[in-house]
Amino acid sequence: RNVILRRLTLESGRSHGVEMIDSENCAVESSTLRNFGQVGVRILGGQRCRTSDCEISGNGENGVILSGGDRRTLTPAGHRVENSTIHHVSRWCRTYYPAVGMDGVGNVVAGNHLHDLPHTAVLLSGNDHLLERNLVERVCTDTGDAGAFYMGRNATMRGVVIRWNRFRDVKPTVNTAGNFTEVMSVYLDDCWCGTRVEGNIFEGAGTAIMIGGGRDNEVINNVFLDCHLGISFD
Repeated sequence: RNVILRRLTLESGRSHGVEMIDSENCAVESSTLRNFGQVGVRILGGQRCRTSDCEISGNGENGVILSGGDRRTLTPAGHRVENSTIHHVSRWCRTYYPAVGMDGVGNVVAGNHLHDLPHTAVLLSGNDHLLERNLVERVCTDTGDAGAFYMGRNATMRGVVIRWNRFRDVKPTVNTAGNFTEVMSVYLDDCWCGTRVEGNIFEGAGTAIMIGGGRDNEVINNVFLDCHLGISFD
């Protein structure tokens, strides 16, 4: 509990940079984490842990993993990734190892710059997460049928809010004849439900928002500039 790592440079490990397991009020702040074989910062269980004001790059897998909170009781963990830059990760595993992986209940990704990634910027599951004030650009560069913010395949994972983010230059880069290779900025796939997408700017994107058959999703007061499609319903 209550341990803070601050102003460190950690690099070139075979596994993870920092792990917080069942910890409380712990943080990595104002640090550089780069070139790890797996994940830069891995937060599993516990409450109110955070990664803030860090630069994370060059990892074989994820930049950060946030996992915590109880879905049966909807008790939030309150973990955060904030005001950080995460880029050029997923070097070894090219898909489904995003800048930030989220799971559980009540975690936050806010004020980050997520850029230059072969696949997803944020891959999430769970309930009541908040993604706000992030700048996302040049992601999903090696893949099709992918989303900068991707979630799907569970109709009970509700309560996610995606607001005040800016997506730039998120567009298809592969073209395989006869296959769906579009790239979305916000991808609510396969009956994902109960998400609010509000006040975001989608600029120079492929498809800005894809809603894949779910219920109770809200798209409110967003701006679409030079998108291939603003909103697509599947």
